[in-house]
Amino acid sequence: MVSNTRSEWRARAASEIFRGSSGMTLVEILIVIAILAVLSVAIGFGVMKFLASGKEKACKLQLDNLRSAIRTWAADNSGEFPEDLNSLTTGKMPVLTKKKLKDPWGSVIRYTKVSGGEPVLCSNGPDKQEGTDDDICTGKEGEEE
Repeated sequence: MVSNTRSEWRARAASEIFRGSSGMTLVEILIVIAILAVLSVAIGFGVMKFLASGKEKACKLQLDNLRSAIRTWAADNSGEFPEDLNSLTTGKMPVLTKKKLKDPWGSVIRYTKVSGGEPVLCSNGPDKQEGTDDDICTGKEGEEE
């Protein structure tokens, strides 16, 4: 006599459904992890390039703002440019704070007073080395101001 109760029928159906699928194997899981790792690295490099570009633009803006502060200081001091950038942070009404004298990479901005012309302002750039190709300068002949 065959007993086909409803609960037995459900148990057999469930076992037949799960018997054919064994889930994901370890190899499949490792492949998914590898794909996610490759995507993460690709996105990471894209973000790093974007941040580097942002720092360069911020540095150019900072040099432009510093140039404006130097012109303001000169206007208040008989048209003479300061001997060094520290002159902008001292006195009764300082034009800048010392924090503004550093570039986005934490290096001190270089200031060169030019006789008969506007001073030259330079950042050492991302490598923090003076005189390399990545230096960002403003005030040199042929450069945009």
